[in-house]
Amino acid sequence: ELDMRLLELTLNFSETVNASSLDVTEIVIQNATRRIASEGVRLSTSATASAGGLQIVIELSVADANSIKAAGALATVSTADAYVTLSNTTISDMNRVAVVSIDDTAARQVDVFVADNIAPSLSQFDLDMNGAQLVLWFSETVRAGTLSVTQLSLQSNTTLGSGGSFTLPSSSTVSTADSATVAVSLSASDANAIKALPPSLPVLCSGGSDTFLVASGAAVSDMQ
Repeated sequence: ELDMRLLELTLNFSETVNASSLDVTEIVIQNATRRIASEGVRLSTSATASAGGLQIVIELSVADANSIKAAGALATVSTADAYVTLSNTTISDMNRVAVVSIDDTAARQVDVFVADNIAPSLSQFDLDMNGAQLVLWFSETVRAGTLSVTQLSLQSNTTLGSGGSFTLPSSSTVSTADSATVAVSLSASDANAIKALPPSLPVLCSGGSDTFLVASGAAVSDMQ
């Protein structure tokens, strides 16, 4: 079972296994019975809190989950593109007998798949006025090509209308790689426009105390 909403991979075995013997790096999530190199993700930092038993629940790390989502054609909407392989060193039973491997030429299709239906959120951002670059960190991998920069506004405080603000123009360029981190490059004229706001308004983006970002719910989409 693969749950991309709760970020869990559940493995059910024919007999009791020793959870402490689990090596998640021997598990690969792929999008078909036979793996294509660009459409398979090997787990790296995921872990389990399960005790020994017939079932092991692996909690996918943010890094592993983002790698799966960034693959694009992997584990997106149904069991049709979600398969699992594992080597015989992945886990063993209570007598240290190794699990039977599932090779990447005959991967096991997941029995249950739950798609990610949680919208991405902005975790943090950095603004470099010297380099004219805005870097956005999201809670999960997003499709960089869907980022609408006109849905982003910089303002001098938390309340719109009581300070200076600047909405990014469509001319701002966005990094193309799908990732949890997206970079937006401002043109020199845009950076100057931010600095040249009327003196009657509070200073905008001179430091952390007057740099706030507003992003609408339509600013970007995730990989689903």
